Amino acid sequence: MSDVKKSVDYIFHGLDALDILLCSKEAENLNVRNIVGLLHPLIEDAKRRAHTEVTARSSSKDND
Repeated sequence: MSDVKKSVDYIFHGLDALDILLCSKEAENLNVRNIVGLLHPLIEDAKRRAHTEVTARSSSKDND
């Protein structure tokens, strides 16, 4: 479980960093701000799916 948690944490940090970068003033200056509107729901969905997966694995492990 610890390897899965580390992988998911890594994904969360990467997605958060990407989200912050794309919402930054620098992104606005590079005219990629419109991309944020498309990527933001995908990033949030990836976070939600990863959280669901970790919760399911944790529950499964607890039931074993």
